[in-house]
Amino acid sequence: MPYSEEERLARQEQTRKVNRFIMFAVAGLFLVVVLPSIVVISKIAVDIYIPQAGERAPAFSLANQDGQLVRSSDFEGDWWLVFFYTQNQRPESMLAARSFRDQYRHFKDMKLRVLGVSYDEVAVHHDFVSNLSLDFDLLSDPDGEVIATYGAEPGMKNISNMISYLVDDAGVIRKVYMQIDPVSHAAEVVRDARAMQRGGGVSRPI
Repeated sequence: MPYSEEERLARQEQTRKVNRFIMFAVAGLFLVVVLPSIVVISKIAVDIYIPQAGERAPAFSLANQDGQLVRSSDFEGDWWLVFFYTQNQRPESMLAARSFRDQYRHFKDMKLRVLGVSYDEVAVHHDFVSNLSLDFDLLSDPDGEVIATYGAEPGMKNISNMISYLVDDAGVIRKVYMQIDPVSHAAEVVRDARAMQRGGGVSRPI
């Protein structure tokens, strides 16, 4: 049965409304999801520089879980590892912290300092260290300046990317870890540091 002219016009108007709704929905999805992702990817591709092995480790000065200032210059003559991680209460961060805690005796034997860095405030670090009985410092970088300097600037606000730098007693980066398994990372660093220390020699920044 053919539609009357009035019914045909009503159906056309309904179709236009549906099409407008779909168009606005797609545009909204682009603005909310796609565009921010493009911005983040562009920022990572253009702005973020990751220090490389053979370069001198960038200097920093941050407060630890007790509010005490920790400087990279404090480790002159010692090996150290700086580990940038997401957030204290996230599962991957808790796994990594426990792993470093369980391996810490090996780091101590090698006289290798371990430092964790995240956006978390000093008080949050204090509770985290206490709850997990950690033997190493967690440094607070709420402004993200050191996190950005070391190329761990996040794709999500206030959640650092997980990346570690093994630094020798001359202050030179010996290895950069970007693909991190939070369970096995500490043991991996122990193996690498032992091999490098046994190798001897003096590092010079490139």
